[in-house]
Formats: sequence, C-alpha cells, structure tokens
Amino acid sequence: PRQVGVLGLKVADAEEAATVRKVSAAVLLLTAVLVLHFIVHVIEHGQFLHAFVHLAFGVLFPALAITPLLSGPLTRAAWGFHMWSALSVLGHALIAILVTQQLWALLELEIVSAGRCQGLATPCQGSDVDLELLSFNGDRTTWRCQHGACIDGSGRCDGLPNCFDESDEWECPAVIGERRPNFAAMKEYLVDCHRQREAQEHAGHLAWWWIIMSGPIELLMIFTAYHSLEFYVQLRIRRLATRAGAGSVGTVFERNADSIEG
Repeated sequence: PRQVGVLGLKVADAEEAATVRKVSAAVLLLTAVLVLHFIVHVIEHGQFLHAFVHLAFGVLFPALAITPLLSGPLTRAAWGFHMWSALSVLGHALIAILVTQQLWALLELEIVSAGRCQGLATPCQGSDVDLELLSFNGDRTTWRCQHGACIDGSGRCDGLPNCFDESDEWECPAVIGERRPNFAAMKEYLVDCHRQREAQEHAGHLAWWWIIMSGPIELLMIFTAYHSLEFYVQLRIRRLATRAGAGSVGTVFERNADSIEG
C-alpha cells in the first residue's frame, strides 16, 4: 500500500517521494521563471499574444495534466503529465525560435519609409539630440516634438500632424481648406506607427532576452519531463511486481537484485 504522502499523493516509499519532490520543485521554479519572462516581455513592448502562448504552453497545459494526479488513476496521470512536459520542451523551442526570428526581422524593418510611418517623427540624430523641445535647429531643417523625437522642419505647422503627440501643430496660424489639420483621421496612423517604433526600439533587447532565458527554461522543462517519466516507470514496475505476487514494493530505475528479492 502507498504509505508516504507527498503533496497530496500517496506513494510506496521514500524513493518515489523523492522523485515527486524533484518534479514539483522543477515545476515551481519553471513557473516562476516563465512568469518573470512573461512580465519582462510585456514591459519591453513585446506582443502580448507571443508571451501568453509561451506561458500557457509552459505552465497552464502541464498544470491541467497534473490535476488528475490527485484523483484519477495515478499511472495514467503520471504518463499524461510526462507527455505534456515533453511537448512543452518542443513547444518552447519552436515558439522561442519563431519569436526571435520575428524580433530580428523587426530590427531590420525600415519603418521610416514604410507606408503610414513615412514623414512621421523619428529619433533625433547628431547635434539635434541636444535641441530644445518645441524648437527648430539653427537652419530650421529639423523641429523637435514635445515627446522628444524630431521631424523635418517643413512639417512644422503644415496642417498635418507629424509628431506622435501632434505638438508640431500646436499654436500654428489658422489654415484653411485642405491644409486644415485633421487630427481624427491621422490618429490611427500616429498610434500605429508609434507602436511600431516602440516595438522596434525594444526588439534587440527582447531578442537577446529570449535567447538568454531559453537555456534555463529548456533545461527545467527537460528535467521535469525526465523525472516525470522516472516516476511513471516506478509506478509501472511496482504494478507489475504486485501482479507477480511480489507485493507493492516501491521501485526505482537502479534497484539492485538483493533489494528486489527482499
């Protein structure tokens, strides 16, 4: 009979209990690492969906698989948890590769010349980085927005917002006809381009973050998958021993002949 209790499970001996503790510790540490990874990804303006799918595949799915361990057939549940853990190893590797590739592609994207972002504010360059906000440079070829980026000087008071905060159209002389600012129509373009710019600025950091964190995450997932398989094998051997009339003796991978005979 199962005599040792670990996290609500009753196992046959201390060796099976030790295996359960290894898996549990790995799952808890993996959960903490994945949550940290998710938070940093979102803070660094990464796509929420990417991080959520990664978190779900690494934590939520195995959690759903481990639930039956507390109520269903133990052997079957242990095998199910192992399979989810093994799939998580492959899933994380695939998601990490795809996200990293997308981030590197974003770094190479010429957002300035892309569609709706053409003509909008860009980070100030050269001596313009010291330019005061809401002012021209010396030859009036550059104007600095309130939010710190720069636009071509001709964009100041041209009737179309080029700054993401629309500050290039503040306190301008009245304009008429088609040159009247249409902030409502431009709002979608401004917001979309601003998000693209922010994402590109953080893409390099995010790509390296995914690369660095993939190592520990992958190792923890492999550790969990291996020891969950070990627990499953222990259960199967004990079950076979019971059927053979040897009693419900707990077993592990490396059990010598003397202990089996005893």
